[in-house]
Amino acid sequence: MLQKRADFNEWGLPGGALEFGETAVDACKREYMEETNLKVKIQGLLGISTNQMQKYPNGDQAQSIVIKFIVKKIIYRI
Repeated sequence: MLQKRADFNEWGLPGGALEFGETAVDACKREYMEETNLKVKIQGLLGISTNQMQKYPNGDQAQSIVIKFIVKKIIYRI
């Protein structure tokens, strides 16, 4: 699943930053809900990358730690 990013005007995976005290797993679930309105279950870890450099439109630069999870949409049955 891809989403159009407002800050870069590019397509990317749903994601975001950890909130203070939050685990990476909890952040993944929260970001999916906020950005796609989908509840997901973590299936496993896909990978971790630490060489992601970003330059934001306002000129800020950051090195990101990217944690990628395999997720599955939770389906509710009535």
